[in-house]
Amino acid sequence: MFKNLFSFIPNSEWNFDLEDCDTILRLVSNEVTAQQIIDFINELEYECLELE
Repeated sequence: MFKNLFSFIPNSEWNFDLEDCDTILRLVSNEVTAQQIIDFINELEYECLELE
């Protein structure tokens, strides 16, 4: 997934909180919207939603 994410938005900052029970992805990018990221990750057959 890392390779896919980097190729989708190469100029972004992101990390995973693997210690959280939900494995949180934090991502900062001016190139894509939150919905585009959600759609991309869901297409990879992972569950993704934006936290409030």
